[in-house]
Amino acid sequence: MDSSLLVQQAIERIIDRPRFAGARFGVMIVPLGEDDAVYELDGRKAFSAASVTKIPTCLTALETLGPDYRFRTPVARYGEVEGDGVLHGDLVLEAVGDPNLSNRIVGDALAFSDIDHSQGDVAGALPVEGDPLAVLRSLAGKIYEAGIRRTCGLVRVNLCGSDEGERDLGSGLRISPICVNDNIVDVHVTPGQKGEKAALRFQPAAPIFEFVNETVTVAPEQPTTVRFVEDEDPSDPSVVRVRGNVPAGKPFWTCYGVPSPRRYAEALFRIALRDAGIALDDSSAAHAHADGARIEVASHTSPPLREAVKVVLKVSQNLHAELLVRASGGGLRDAGFRAVRELFERAGLDVSESAQARGAGGGYFSPATACRLLQYAARQSYASAFREALPVLGVDGTLHDIQRTSPAAGHVRAKTGTFGHRDELNSVHHLSAKALAGYIDAKSGRVYVFAAFANNIHASSATSANDIGELLGEIASAAREIL
Repeated sequence: MDSSLLVQQAIERIIDRPRFAGARFGVMIVPLGEDDAVYELDGRKAFSAASVTKIPTCLTALETLGPDYRFRTPVARYGEVEGDGVLHGDLVLEAVGDPNLSNRIVGDALAFSDIDHSQGDVAGALPVEGDPLAVLRSLAGKIYEAGIRRTCGLVRVNLCGSDEGERDLGSGLRISPICVNDNIVDVHVTPGQKGEKAALRFQPAAPIFEFVNETVTVAPEQPTTVRFVEDEDPSDPSVVRVRGNVPAGKPFWTCYGVPSPRRYAEALFRIALRDAGIALDDSSAAHAHADGARIEVASHTSPPLREAVKVVLKVSQNLHAELLVRASGGGLRDAGFRAVRELFERAGLDVSESAQARGAGGGYFSPATACRLLQYAARQSYASAFREALPVLGVDGTLHDIQRTSPAAGHVRAKTGTFGHRDELNSVHHLSAKALAGYIDAKSGRVYVFAAFANNIHASSATSANDIGELLGEIASAAREIL
């Protein structure tokens, strides 16, 4: 029997299940380097693509900046240094949009957890191991080596003309050109006895916040409802109340997204400087010489962009995706989206048939558009960097727990996407979009590009987001075995 017909029959069996009645599916599978699809279902119609939107975002960054591009974050002094190492002026960390001023750096690579710590209290979410102040401590050590032993002025972060006014709509994290520990305070939660407070540990602990523990340990079967309530001005709180129920049982991690990444970074930088042996004289801040000559005293150079793209795609890191849009536009969001538009045009696509609201999501693409972008990427010099950055079915990233026992595990590289909200009318979760797009290394030895979108699915205990992820993974697995 013709393999295309076998693929059609397999996909129809997968999506024609009663629980998916009312859902919209769009699927396209095309041999790499060819135009004609071996299977297509509503392939020319637009679907909500959720985080598959990160594909054009990352392709634009790779094409505009190059896979070997490195962010360089300098520290400058303004003012003179006296013979005994006293700086009479400001010490300024200049924010250039590097998303990875954190402990992800391992040699010239970036580490990640399959479920990123920005996912909050999602089961299994973990920060990467190590000191989240690693980059700041390295900079502080270089400043000490440059002869500065004491500052009489401000220690501050210069946003270099950018702002940090908006939050990413997926993670809720504040978007800023300064990004230390992903603009997150990691919170380790250890349940107590029923009715007692949970024990909380904050990493890194920033002195600009006072966390007040108002949690309650409840029965193991109850849901986690930990939340952070900001007193006073929510854009600049000094007191943050940690409230909600913590089920008895295993400890877990959650996170607090800081409202002002600039102030957070300044506080942590001050800690790193003091730990490096540099005294900070606050009483002299009013006498800082901020208008003096700029003299660079230290800098940090990131691992190559191919590694930053890998973090974005492997764990679907929303904040980093937004920063890559800005990096593609020289630090400007609007210019970044012009660069995304130009990518679509170079790929031979009619941009008017698609829409994209954010770097991390908000995209509406047809399966055909997604496949065309994947075909285009495969012809570029950065093709291997992009392919290696995609999650691997059943192995890592957002696909680590999808089709783990399938023969296709390890043979599909693809970007996932999930977007949903609470449906109060039916007291269930509604999945607006579940998506998967990437490359299939077929059993025959051929490579195929594919896109599979599912929109408008009611998710109950019988149909969770992970179930739909398995469904799309099943489509890719079936195609891999048949083709």
